[in-house]
Amino acid sequence: GDELMVQITRLANQALAGQEFVLARWADDELALLVSAVHSAEGVLHIARLLQQALQTPIEIRRHRILAATSMGATYVESGLQRAEEVLREADIALSSAKAPSGSERPAPRWSNTTMR
Repeated sequence: GDELMVQITRLANQALAGQEFVLARWADDELALLVSAVHSAEGVLHIARLLQQALQTPIEIRRHRILAATSMGATYVESGLQRAEEVLREADIALSSAKAPSGSERPAPRWSNTTMR
């Protein structure tokens, strides 16, 4: 598990080169990504697509090639006035929605229904 998370972090660093961001382990198998200087919801979706594309690369761990299954939830904050807990709650709602069965092998990133503005 830990090695997989390290490799996913490496892929994220490559995919988001030039972006200012913080990537942190959120739960056993979840990462939280905070990206600054994104000026639109479309910019957030662009970043999510870059990550999805990077994560289609097989990861080698102990001579085994692994393709990580991913679900992504996102929220966009236009103002710095929201509390961090609220932003994380909104992103978690979006992630729960993305994890719901959709019939697609690689579902699109999902937004929470209450994207913060």
